[in-house]
Amino acid sequence: MPSLDRFARGLPDPQEQEPAHVMDCTNVECSKPIYAGDKVWRDGSELYCCLKCLAADRGAYTIYA
Repeated sequence: MPSLDRFARGLPDPQEQEPAHVMDCTNVECSKPIYAGDKVWRDGSELYCCLKCLAADRGAYTIYA
């Protein structure tokens, strides 16, 4: 006979599930996978894993004044 105790089986552990893959970093030199819940940088519909990748993809470079 199955147990009718609602605490006999706990809730599923969310850490046991693989995180949902959203997309890869838009910077072609990086292409790091981005998962649901990651902190990302967005430019329009494009997602970047870090500000460095966003700047590199936009063509930014360092100059001295």
